[in-house]
Amino acid sequence: MKNIALSLMLFALIFTACNTGGGHTKTAKGLEYTLHTKSNGPKAKIGDYLTLNMQYATENDSIIFSSYRNNRPLSFKFQETLFKGALNDGITQMAAGDSATLLVPADSIYGDRLPNFVKKGGKIKYTISLLKVQSEQEYQAEVEAKKKAQDDADAKLINEYIAKNNLKMETAPSGVRYSITKPGTGAMPEGNNLVVKMKYSLTLLDGKEVESSKGAAVEMPMNRQVKGLRDGIALIKKGGKGKLIVPSTLGYGERQRGSLPANSVLVYDVEIDDVVEGEPVKPASSAPAKLQTTTTPAGNTSTAKLPTTMPAKQTPPAKGGANEGK
Repeated sequence: MKNIALSLMLFALIFTACNTGGGHTKTAKGLEYTLHTKSNGPKAKIGDYLTLNMQYATENDSIIFSSYRNNRPLSFKFQETLFKGALNDGITQMAAGDSATLLVPADSIYGDRLPNFVKKGGKIKYTISLLKVQSEQEYQAEVEAKKKAQDDADAKLINEYIAKNNLKMETAPSGVRYSITKPGTGAMPEGNNLVVKMKYSLTLLDGKEVESSKGAAVEMPMNRQVKGLRDGIALIKKGGKGKLIVPSTLGYGERQRGSLPANSVLVYDVEIDDVVEGEPVKPASSAPAKLQTTTTPAGNTSTAKLPTTMPAKQTPPAKGGANEGK
């Protein structure tokens, strides 16, 4: 009996040392976390591909970033260097289906350069719902399957559009459909810094106009354009004129771009006045700061360079509870 009593006392001491009260478990690196839902699946590990919703906020629930707001989960390869601070510790305690709140010491993220809305010694509160844990092979297989399904859906719509409008189109190796009404004669310079001066209009398959140069030639840096347009311009060349039909996977993919719906097939009518090599132009990002969005297999999902630091503008974030925007 004495041994049993000693064992119980030792267990109680260990439990007390590992918990900070309020259900928060504390790691050696200072991370406090609470698992709200817990599954029995394998826990996330370095090298896995994760799909999750994440929100982070100040301790008083002023939200800094949230993927819950527009229901756009993040998808990324889980790497040692992905996050600053002790956040990795918390994620490795989670399996697919788990949700947790994690409190990370702010100075482990910012060092001595704290934003003015974070107090010295304060914490950043993360709310995470881990939706999916995949191996690299599983992730890539899902990416390919999803791309094929979208390509097949696009091809059906494009073929119907071509038949309805009695068009004669050819198919480039990339999958772009094209019709050259006036062949270009100019050489096409090679390189990543081409600037094309052209007249153009961009419409959807239903005829709705999305963009237009309104009959004027405008300069367009090619490394800011979608792959399908770049491929098509190379076919038409300087002095040429034609129509391009760009499948969604060679366009903006799953991204909604202003009034442009996700998975839109793009129809360009272009007339190329000139093609020159310009100064290097930094590619534009259509994603929020710190997030580089690409097509992913997880539905309405972003592949992201995750926001491990807060925006440079150090103004107090919007006030809101942990469920704001969900």
